[in-house]
Amino acid sequence: MDYILARTKPCCEAMAQRQIARERPDHPTYLPYIHDKRCHRKAPMFPSYLFIGEESYHFVINIPAISFVYNYTDSQGEKRPHLLSSRVISRWKMQEENGLVILPPPQFNKGEEVNHNNVPAIYEGMSGNERAQILISLLGFEKRIKVPIRELTRRAA
Repeated sequence: MDYILARTKPCCEAMAQRQIARERPDHPTYLPYIHDKRCHRKAPMFPSYLFIGEESYHFVINIPAISFVYNYTDSQGEKRPHLLSSRVISRWKMQEENGLVILPPPQFNKGEEVNHNNVPAIYEGMSGNERAQILISLLGFEKRIKVPIRELTRRAA
């Protein structure tokens, strides 16, 4: 079974999921959560979005917390939902630990400009499985340090 993507009203993903479960308990939904590092709490992986089993398409448009369902018009002029393969949802579910999707660490190229705690640096490579070596330039001095790879972010272009 594939899934459709529904846009919910702001901060209403869980409410929409509960409404569907209450009115149609046999209709599958999926709301992936991740750990939000900024506020140290569980947060939706995709804020204001909910994945819903494709057979629920005509039902969910009447759920108050759902703004709209992504769809397209086919060659006969009928609206059809855009479908997301269940393999994608299954992959996220396999990456879950304690109800949170654990995302793989980011991949960087050698020499790429990165940020470490909002400090510009140059990525030099991996040092073991979880640590990266970076080059930081501060006040005219350069220093190579090893930091957890998850603390690095891409520098905005």
